[in-house]
Amino acid sequence: MEVGGLWVETRAIVRHLSISRTTLDRLRQEGVLVERRHYIKKNPLAARGVFLWHRQRCDLALHRI
Repeated sequence: MEVGGLWVETRAIVRHLSISRTTLDRLRQEGVLVERRHYIKKNPLAARGVFLWHRQRCDLALHRI
């Protein structure tokens, strides 16, 4: 699902970046991808968050642009 074109769900961002979900989680845990900059929780009150990812910012963080 795309929200406004730039914010996409996890399934779409791993496909866009051509990486696995495990790699995406590792990049997030290592601080390469930062909350509120590269991703946000779709529902901030949920215990287990579903994330939305900013496509362009993730590309920049991984030096793909």
